[in-house]
Amino acid sequence: MGNQYQPDRWIIVEIKQEGKEPWRRILSGWYGGYLGSDSWRLSSGITEVIEHDKYYEIHNESGSVYTCYKSAHGVSGLMGGVLHNWQEQAKDRNDVSIAEVDVSKLLGSDNYER
Repeated sequence: MGNQYQPDRWIIVEIKQEGKEPWRRILSGWYGGYLGSDSWRLSSGITEVIEHDKYYEIHNESGSVYTCYKSAHGVSGLMGGVLHNWQEQAKDRNDVSIAEVDVSKLLGSDNYER
């Protein structure tokens, strides 16, 4: 079994490249607190999403499992900057797009990465 993560903020991003299957990953963030720095992480490919009352249990190709609370959905300032930078870089290429995807798109389907 892989690592377990419980981010302070999270979203699902979909990276599409022409001629390839889309990649769906969790962009997650943690607040650093008084003495630390905020941090972010991009997961490996999503393989399964299980909905619970207050959170989603999201499994990834690496074996890691993210516990993503519904109330924590969204981006921090740092994550927003990272996502914006990626989207700006994608504009320079005609064959790539990066966008947030609603987690409901992945529930009850085989709409995961392969």
